[in-house]
Amino acid sequence: MKVQIQKKFPTTPETSGLRRFTEQRLSRSLRRLDHQVRAVHVRLLDESGPNGPNRVACKVTVQLASGDYLEISEADSDARKAVALAAHGSKRRVLEWFNRRRSLRRHSRRADGRARA
Repeated sequence: MKVQIQKKFPTTPETSGLRRFTEQRLSRSLRRLDHQVRAVHVRLLDESGPNGPNRVACKVTVQLASGDYLEISEADSDARKAVALAAHGSKRRVLEWFNRRRSLRRHSRRADGRARA
């Protein structure tokens, strides 16, 4: 699984090392699902308004081996927390997607079996 990261805000002492942290956090979160994930694209964006609080958005797009895409977006005033929330959300969404797909396959097999009987 390849993790691509795009950062759209200036590097500060608080955000130095953010690229490595993001890569490690997402790789760790999706490690168990590595065979089903083709690529992970991450965009880190500064969502701060002129008078509002500083916020960093972490937008993750997971490309699955099946060709489907899942998008996850989280934001927080702490960039690392936004990444951690997005990594957790990515793992949850990918697991939900596979569980739903598995459930649909089982349901369709049962329906086919009942129709033949």
